[in-house]
Amino acid sequence: MKMILWKEWRENLRWALLAMLALGLAEFYALSTSVYDYQNEAALLCRPTFLMATIFGTAAVGLVLGFIQVIPELGRDKWASLLHRPVSRATILYGKVLAGLLLYLVATVPPFLACIWYVATPGNFSVPFVPGMVLPGLADIVGGTIYYFAALFVGLRRGGWLDPRPLAFLAAVAGAFMGTAFNSFAWSVAVMLLFSATFFAAALGAMVSNGRLADQPWISRVALVTIMLLGVFGAGLLGIFFVGNFIDSSSGYTRIVYDVGLDGKPVKITATMEADPVVTDLDGKVVTDPNLTSGGRYNFLLRFEILTKTFVLPRLPSEEQNPWYSGYRENQRYVMTARGSISGAERWFYLPGERCFVGYVRRTKALIGAVGREGFQPGSRTAAPFPEPRLYTDYDKLVGPLAQFGPTVYFLTLDERKLRPVFTGPEGGIFGLKTVESTQRENDPWKWGAAALRDCVQIFDREGNPVVQLPYQWDVDRWSKIALAVNRERNRFYLRCAPSDDLTLAETRKMPDGLEELDREGKVLHSYTLPPLPPPVPEDPLMTAIGESVLPPALVYGGMAWEKLASLRSDEAARTYQRDLELKWEDYRNLVLRMTPVSLLLALLTLLWARRMNFPWARAWAWAALVLGFNLVGLITFRLVADWPVRVKCPTCSRKRPVETEVCPHCHSTWPKNVSRGTEIFEEKAAAAGLVSTVP
Repeated sequence: MKMILWKEWRENLRWALLAMLALGLAEFYALSTSVYDYQNEAALLCRPTFLMATIFGTAAVGLVLGFIQVIPELGRDKWASLLHRPVSRATILYGKVLAGLLLYLVATVPPFLACIWYVATPGNFSVPFVPGMVLPGLADIVGGTIYYFAALFVGLRRGGWLDPRPLAFLAAVAGAFMGTAFNSFAWSVAVMLLFSATFFAAALGAMVSNGRLADQPWISRVALVTIMLLGVFGAGLLGIFFVGNFIDSSSGYTRIVYDVGLDGKPVKITATMEADPVVTDLDGKVVTDPNLTSGGRYNFLLRFEILTKTFVLPRLPSEEQNPWYSGYRENQRYVMTARGSISGAERWFYLPGERCFVGYVRRTKALIGAVGREGFQPGSRTAAPFPEPRLYTDYDKLVGPLAQFGPTVYFLTLDERKLRPVFTGPEGGIFGLKTVESTQRENDPWKWGAAALRDCVQIFDREGNPVVQLPYQWDVDRWSKIALAVNRERNRFYLRCAPSDDLTLAETRKMPDGLEELDREGKVLHSYTLPPLPPPVPEDPLMTAIGESVLPPALVYGGMAWEKLASLRSDEAARTYQRDLELKWEDYRNLVLRMTPVSLLLALLTLLWARRMNFPWARAWAWAALVLGFNLVGLITFRLVADWPVRVKCPTCSRKRPVETEVCPHCHSTWPKNVSRGTEIFEEKAAAAGLVSTVP
């Protein structure tokens, strides 16, 4: 083992150092380039350009190191020399892997540590550094080991041009993608390590055998089948993607929505991909206004902002009460840009972990101080934290210009080193908060804010003076989705109420929406009832049916079981699950009716096929069970991975028989004896007496 480690280190250290230099240049370039997006500019170690360098860079390093450890030694003489050591093949692989992982860490960790030092050093950036920002990069370094072991597996596996080794790369991409899809850093790393272990087990099986599945350890067989299943499934998704670009599947697309024109009158818009939208009023009369039927019709419609979707205070953990709560790879989890500081001499940021605002001088990158519950702290990066925030108010994920901490709503006046309280909610609480703006006056600074209370929507100005109260005209326990719009002149307000998500789907499909037009006094000028719309129609039923019929039942039923387990966390989660189940029940039923018969048919076909190819009953049933669980993906995996016997023509019955068995499975005859031709070296009696030993 020690000699193998030294050999691998001596031969491949120069490649690791070269990879370290290339990766470091890519990461520093990603940090130093300007980003024309305010949130991404504040992200530093979480910005997309840097994460792109860590994701693709670590993957490339893993692939290169894995290949250069194996491919140069695949020649017959070199491979024989490598295996001619007084150790097992597994020991040789263990030594290579240990040396390869050390080289991988040399190539990936120092550049990342240098980037952390560069970002955390004061004066380099006018953005606060939060230690949690290092987590995405660490996860990408772990994810790169998937590609390292995938390269080892591909290099060690024996096979011809039709061998399914390229599918291993798709499986590696799928494993890394699945790892990054988790919001939790711990779950993400655990999934990536699981895929790395899977590829390592498959590489071990390829090392100790000559490609036969039966000669591999059981864990290697499971790993190989898992990798091929993922690879085939990924290849299928790619095929669907590319085929979908050539097939127009949107001919049946129809979207029907209600909107409100600038005159305050509701219209129903029916849009298709084949023709111009059809606009009608509530009486069904066609509206011929070209402003509403053209592609730029949204400039002639009121913009509704959703104030709230529920009138029940959040019961989830405090971390999830933040609507912008996101996974560990999102910078909004660590730092958020404050609106109003996008341009100018100062930049201010909200730190969700510390619940305070931090400011920097844009030009000199010097720290200004922090603003917290007890006021401004000059020259400090921390301040007394605000109460737990209930919500933020910006779809661009920028904090402000309004922010709610506890029962109080503040206007962000960070250039004055403070937050100005503008509204304090009643005892019943604030259920939603937005700024009141008009689509047609986007360049004007906002003047009003809106807070959704239990019985009305309160409009207030920048100084906290009340402007108007807009009372609800519908039962908010059943119509709890409240949206607000204002006209260009800001003298008319529009409240739209939609059915609550807490109700069953059967109820909401029969319930109309409500629309009220109110003036500056809060009086209702017009009231409209918007009839319920028909459920959406599938875009392409034929393609949908074909795709659903070959889906893996194991994934579908496993996903259903996971959603059911997740619904047991709380009553609210259970209600959400029940509503989603009602919404998808028809789809689930059609999916099961299409997928299950195809899966059963393919499993039966697999069993017959395996027996025809003289597979033992136990092995044939195992492959049939795999196909039953994974449908067409399992069938393709069976064809690619299974040990197919070499068959020749039986001298007795002329039917195909495997060469490994002594008895023909069809006629039960044995192999005929060799015919004596007079050229034998040893006599039969001498061989029978054991005087001659044969060496296989």
